[in-house]
Amino acid sequence: MSNSPPFDAGIPVLTEVFQEPPAAAQVDWEALERRLFEHLMENLHGQIESAVERAMQQAMGEIRQGVRAAVREIIAREVGHG
Repeated sequence: MSNSPPFDAGIPVLTEVFQEPPAAAQVDWEALERRLFEHLMENLHGQIESAVERAMQQAMGEIRQGVRAAVREIIAREVGHG
């Protein structure tokens, strides 16, 4: 038999090599929802801004047409009575 000690301190033992993975952390659903919403808003901001701008331009065009038609009608009525 050999006189070497049964345990060599230079060789790691199994518990030093293999460590149990940490337990899965609980998901903070509110924080996840908030981050997801912020990310979506950042990505969609340009599209939303463009869509609002187009809608405003269309509404302004329709309002101008309505005002012009009303003015023409009033002028025609007044010229016809005069």
